[in-house]
Amino acid sequence: MRFKIKLSLKDKTQNFLPYNYQYPVSHWIHSLIQNCKPDFTEWLVSHGIDAEFKRFKLFTFSNFVLYNPDYKREGIIIFGDGAELIISFYPFDIPERFITPLFKDAVLDIAVKKTNIGFTVKNIERMPDPIFTSSMNFRTVSPVLLSRPSGVRTKPPIFLSPEANDYGKLLITHLIDRYKIHCDTLKIPFDLQNPETIEFQLIKINKEKHVAIKGKDDKTVKLKCYECDFILKAPASFLRFGYFAGFGEKTYLGLGCCIGAGI
Repeated sequence: MRFKIKLSLKDKTQNFLPYNYQYPVSHWIHSLIQNCKPDFTEWLVSHGIDAEFKRFKLFTFSNFVLYNPDYKREGIIIFGDGAELIISFYPFDIPERFITPLFKDAVLDIAVKKTNIGFTVKNIERMPDPIFTSSMNFRTVSPVLLSRPSGVRTKPPIFLSPEANDYGKLLITHLIDRYKIHCDTLKIPFDLQNPETIEFQLIKINKEKHVAIKGKDDKTVKLKCYECDFILKAPASFLRFGYFAGFGEKTYLGLGCCIGAGI
């Protein structure tokens, strides 16, 4: 299930947004879930999500849609009232009565280095689900991260461009691995051991983005990600999983959120 959240600035004089806001937003969402009411906790546990929420990483969110922004080298100045954000959850059938109260009037503070900007949730609305078919066009609304090991322990992984020969195969394999863990494999309507039956086709690359996150020992790790349009051909249930849970790596950090064509 997906929600569109409208955010208003707490203080219009504190309107400088750093480019790397993914980690604070992810932490905010996770904190709201961890502080949820007992009945929601019981529902999560009954659906295979442990009480410490270690498995609750099947969510993603979009880039901010900003009102009247001014993009500077160091960050973004917001001259409008605030922003919009899409938050996407899997399982897609979480009762709406649990999600809406979590975010109602919630406060999101983003403090990165010397900047501090705050938002208040003014409105949250459930977004309609698309019609899922066996072939769908997707457009990223937050960049997709895919990487492979460099082969040298001391060197960082190699971040893949959607134009790489094995990009589509890795995107599909990564999604299958997550699907196996979090879905009932007895009900899967296709052979997960044969990813060649799933087809990826790149339409175009829209933008290369560099995202900084906290790594081990609080060291900054820079990730190279891509915004793009692509086609994926697979059973509709599999595409539905990718749509709600996100595509690629570290989706819970606001990566790999996509919309379908015509949405």
